[in-house]
Parts: sequence; C-alpha cells; structure tokens
Amino acid sequence: MKKTVWITAFCSFLLFLAIGYYFTLRIGEQDMQKKPVYAESTVSTKQVITENTKLICRYFYTMDRVTKECMETAPVYLYGLNMNQLADIYKDWEIIRFSSERVIMRTVIEGKSTEVYLIAELDGQVAVYLNDVEKGSILIEKTGIPVSVLPEDEIRKIKNGIHVTGEENLVKLLSDYNS
Repeated sequence: MKKTVWITAFCSFLLFLAIGYYFTLRIGEQDMQKKPVYAESTVSTKQVITENTKLICRYFYTMDRVTKECMETAPVYLYGLNMNQLADIYKDWEIIRFSSERVIMRTVIEGKSTEVYLIAELDGQVAVYLNDVEKGSILIEKTGIPVSVLPEDEIRKIKNGIHVTGEENLVKLLSDYNS
C-alpha cells in the first residue's frame, strides 16, 4: 500500500514538473515573438540624429571600475542616422537611449582610467590635486576643510598623500571629511 502511494506521488510530481516546464517554454516563446515587434516600434523614421542631438558617451574602465562621461553635440557625419544605422557604425558600443534629443552610448574599456586624484594638505586645509602623467599634480581645489578637525590617522594619511581613483570615490571621501 505504501509503495503505491509513493509511486503515485512521484508520478504526480513528474507530471506537474512536465506541465510547468511546458508552460514556461510557451510563455518564453510568446515573449520572444513579441520582442521584435516592440523593438521595431521604438525605431521610428522620425527618430534620427540632428544638429541639436546631444551625444553622451560613457566609458567604463574595468580595472578601477570608473565611468567617465562626455557630452557633446552630435558630429555632422551622424546627422540623419537612426538607431540601427548608428549601431552598425559603433559595433563595440551599447546604445542605452536613442532619441532625436539625446543619444546615450556606453562602452567597456579593459584597463585603468587616468582619473587619479591626490588628497593632501595645503595651508592647513584638505586640498585635491589631479595626477596628470604629463604635467604632474595639478591643484584642483582647496576644500576649506581644516585638516586639524580630522582624526589623527586621517591627518597622517593626508600628510603622506592619499591617492583616489575616480571622481565618485573622491566625492565619497570628501563627504566623509565634511561630516
């Protein structure tokens, strides 16, 4: 009797598993059939790059996980292109947003960004320098944060110079000093 119950339960389990798998596949197929229609409807012939289109390029550096962004007016040679034509030209880029007003593209760069800052002391205040390969350290800002109000270990680090990679990390560190 117990064997029959176990076999029935096991067969029922397998049956429900098979039915669930079948319906999952059907839903997936339906989604796949819908996607091309949706993608085509978002690429309108009216959505092309014009002389007023802002082109935003994001560069993501893998080694230090820094994203640099630049914004400029679209160059003349891109005028009149739609999203598919732009994607054909910029094969290594991901087009995040495309409209006549703004195009946002992103690429991944294997390596380290050149965005390295140095935090040091200048006239008793926390100062931020940009480490430039060609020009050396360039003063960007005297923050107005007195070094004397910081904990001893931070004062020691600042006197030795703290290297920070990326503007985002710089902002985090400076906000810690401000609080």
